[in-house]
Amino acid sequence: MQKAEELDDKDKEAETFVALGDYYALQRKNSEALQNYMRALSIDPALYRSTVQIGRMYKESRAFSDAEGELKNVVTADPNYGPAYRELAELYMQWANQSQQTSMLKQQKH
Repeated sequence: MQKAEELDDKDKEAETFVALGDYYALQRKNSEALQNYMRALSIDPALYRSTVQIGRMYKESRAFSDAEGELKNVVTADPNYGPAYRELAELYMQWANQSQQTSMLKQQKH
């Protein structure tokens, strides 16, 4: 992984950058993870795993509409890409729970 970080823009192995993104994501270094996922997508825009990972990161940071947009882009591009549907389901569940909690807090204040 450390060698992959030394690669310059001339090196075009998208999967290397996905692996680096995963490495940083596990450490909760989202900026570094996002940078590598984006770099992978610049090499191969059809690398849907990177887009799903970006959507997951948005979901985890509670940027629900951004996450939804990323994931819906994948589903539109490839309706058979199952991981996007899984992330969408998890997104909608988390988003609904957040909305419900917000609604309950508003009711308690009144």
